[in-house]
Parts: sequence; C-alpha cells; structure tokens
Amino acid sequence: MTATWANAGYAAGFLPIKVVASFDPATFAVTSWTLVGGTPAGIAVSADGARVLVATPSVNHVALLNAATAALSGNVAVAGGPTHVVTAALTSVSSYCTSGTSTNGCVPTARGWGYACASETSGFQIEIAGLEGQRSGLVLYGVSGASLTPWGGGSSYLCVKAPTQRTAPLSSGGTEGACDGAFVLDFNAWLASNPSALG
Repeated sequence: MTATWANAGYAAGFLPIKVVASFDPATFAVTSWTLVGGTPAGIAVSADGARVLVATPSVNHVALLNAATAALSGNVAVAGGPTHVVTAALTSVSSYCTSGTSTNGCVPTARGWGYACASETSGFQIEIAGLEGQRSGLVLYGVSGASLTPWGGGSSYLCVKAPTQRTAPLSSGGTEGACDGAFVLDFNAWLASNPSALG
C-alpha cells in the first residue's frame, strides 16, 4: 500500500493540532497519526520516498519522519518559521569538492537544506560542520559553477569559479582544539539583507 500524507490541520472545534496523518489513498482511511511537536504547515516526501518532511513554523523546525513507519526521526532547526518544504531543494544540494584538513586534523563537510528561493527572506540553511572549535571564518560562494583549484599551500581547494562572494564573518562555536565547530548560514536571509551581493 502506498501511503499518502496530509497536514491534519485542525481538530474538532478548529483547535490547531500538532500531528500529520498518513492515509490509504484507495479507502481514505487514516493509517497513522504522527505528533510533530509544532503545528504542521507544509509537507513533502523525499525523492526516494523514504522520508516525509513537515514544516512546523510554530517551533522553527522541519520535522523528519520515516515514511515506512511514520515515526518521527528528528527535527532540523530552520530560522524564520518555515511554512513549506520542497524536496527538489534537498535533492539538488550535493558536495563536489574535497575538503582540506586543518592543523588539528579536522575535515569539514558542507550541506544545505530548506527552500532556496531569492524571493524568500529565510528558510535555506547552509552548514559547514566538523570545523575546529572557537574559530572565525566566512562562507565563500559563487554562481558560475564548480571549480577544483588548489588553495594556499595546504590540502585545501577553491571550489567555486569566479566571480565569488564572501559572507559576513561567522563563529564556529564548539571546543578549542576539537573538530566540533560549525558555521550555519541562512542563505535566503543573507541575500535578503545584502541585495547587492552576488546571486
């Protein structure tokens, strides 16, 4: 049976509820209810059909559900009260460049999630994780495609073609000397607050 997911919306008496429903599209019988921790606003199913993503603007999260079991598997924090989810944005983000290794042996990874749209003022997060803790840095991006050019004298690469744009400085947080730092940037918010920036 293929399940169909729906925002359960409002309960009797029109009181907001914090669940989504899975139902059998042939009979319209509800097969499960899943509590998502905030009032659901938008729902999408991942391209592989394995996950259901639910925007919950009241708690600034996107809830991740296992589509086979309907169990809540986690939440992704998203600034600005997300009201919709588009899975194309999730499947189009990919890594294409080799990370350099820091002096403390950290090898960062980059990922993005949310809804990337120039007309939105928030909702698309870029995260660079596995950074050295308690460091300052910035995100460098471009709009002309990928590159793989050695950067400096170490193992790092410049991964985007010119022209490039630098964002404002970010703090990695985490622990000094450990690889538990991260930069998190809401790219939609960055573009909205920097209208002359590239992109």
